[in-house]
Amino acid sequence: MLAASALAGTLISAAPAAASATTCQAWKTPPAVGPGANFLSGVTLAAGCTAWAVGREVSGRSNESLIEYWNGKAWSVQPSPDPGATTNFLQGVAAVSTSDAWAVGNYHSDLGAFLPLIVHWNGASWTQVASSLTSGTSVLNAVSASSAASAWAVGDTYNETARAYQALILHWNGTAWTRQRSGAPGSGESLLQGVTATSASNAWAVGYVLTSDRHQPLILHWNGRAWSRVPSPSPSSSWTVLSAVTATSTTSAWAVGEYFTSGTGHTLIEHWNGTAWTKVPSPTPVGPVVDLLGVAASSKRNAWAVGYYGPSIGARRQTLVEHWNGTAWTKVSSSNPGVINVLTGVAALPSNAGAVGYYSSGTSQPLAVHL
Repeated sequence: MLAASALAGTLISAAPAAASATTCQAWKTPPAVGPGANFLSGVTLAAGCTAWAVGREVSGRSNESLIEYWNGKAWSVQPSPDPGATTNFLQGVAAVSTSDAWAVGNYHSDLGAFLPLIVHWNGASWTQVASSLTSGTSVLNAVSASSAASAWAVGDTYNETARAYQALILHWNGTAWTRQRSGAPGSGESLLQGVTATSASNAWAVGYVLTSDRHQPLILHWNGRAWSRVPSPSPSSSWTVLSAVTATSTTSAWAVGEYFTSGTGHTLIEHWNGTAWTKVPSPTPVGPVVDLLGVAASSKRNAWAVGYYGPSIGARRQTLVEHWNGTAWTKVSSSNPGVINVLTGVAALPSNAGAVGYYSSGTSQPLAVHL
């Protein structure tokens, strides 16, 4: 996707939070591409005040990949690979440095298969990198990299034998992407929506398993040798889903999502203390529709979670931003420029944080919030 048209550079930023204390310039409105809908799904911070955001833009009946770069002063649309004739999505992005970054999603191949889309930034351009999957239906939802020689991408793939979508994990070893055993249940459906890695021997992946119409949380851990499932709290017996995960060390990680009880949605935040995952109290705005879609932490005393909430299905949506100060999670005020406002991803450094998503009062437009 090569073309780009800029929106007016109006400021869209959250109310200042003491924990940010950032010296970086507040983000402006990202440019939209073409007259169709634009969505941002993931964001990562690189050196200094720079950032990458990824998603998709709708051109007629086609979806094309969307990559935007923040150079510290302005967003600009970057050329990005579109191997699919009609469908190209980017869902997650991770940067090792200003010259080494990954973005993942999926595309519809000429042979009719939905395949993982993996693209790499080498400091000069984004290029497609092959995965080990060449047929079937597979989607990548998130990516995390701890070094130039170790990165993880997660999602789901359709298992013809089980007739179900099951957890998918790919690993980059510095040379190639290869599929790994996930450690997820072998039967039924399992999907992974978030991944984080702090080193070659410490990574987490989260999502959910579906059994008899019951959604239950799924947390997997990589110890340097294998992925295995780790027990996690499930406050609802019918619907508990995890959407994102972040870690700062082997003894501190956060996972976020949602759960439903009696038809009402609740924010879900869980913490790993090095021994076990426990549910941590988190603000839930009034209204049955609420979800946390992204989480990022820079230390044990600084973490952010983002998503949306609303009064009912199909009604107005407002952005949801929550902050951890080392003691408690609190709701932070955030911008809502449209009728529908959703934050899908967040990234954090010790002195800089930001989130992306989309807003709409008609046609969806990209949204960036500096925290």
